[in-house]
Amino acid sequence: MYATLTAFAPVAYKCPAIVTPDEHVSVRLYFAAASPHLRDRLRREARWLASYEEVVRSCDDPSGVAPRLRSWIKNQRRAKLCDLQLALLEELPRWAWQPRDNAWHKHADELDEFISAHGRAPRIRSVDPAERSLGMWLGRQRRRLGRGQLDSARAKRLSRLLRSM
Repeated sequence: MYATLTAFAPVAYKCPAIVTPDEHVSVRLYFAAASPHLRDRLRREARWLASYEEVVRSCDDPSGVAPRLRSWIKNQRRAKLCDLQLALLEELPRWAWQPRDNAWHKHADELDEFISAHGRAPRIRSVDPAERSLGMWLGRQRRRLGRGQLDSARAKRLSRLLRSM
């Protein structure tokens, strides 16, 4: 019962409408009997759930995620989280544990497609903004490769792409 209530109490404490009256009473009694440390932990979990729900609502908002929520999302990647929190975060649209890594591979895929289509490297002086952006990204990656600043997997992939031109 303890594990069930500690997992369920934050939701019931914040949103009593989703539980039956008997469950709500048992949760409130549990809160009254809990130690101050446990009450604080449960309140933190309730605040986490409230922030998570706000992020979920803002994902549908065309104006985007508020800066405060972006900061909250960024902090979740470093926080110690329970299994439920991990699962909830992974359900978020566009969630990534390593967003920079995903972005790097996205650019590498775009470079691969460009080379396949044109048979050459993208030019930084192109009139096409997408080609210019990709050319600038490639230039930065070449410099990082020359300095030995790319990890081995990225270095191998970039070298393969450069050989295919």
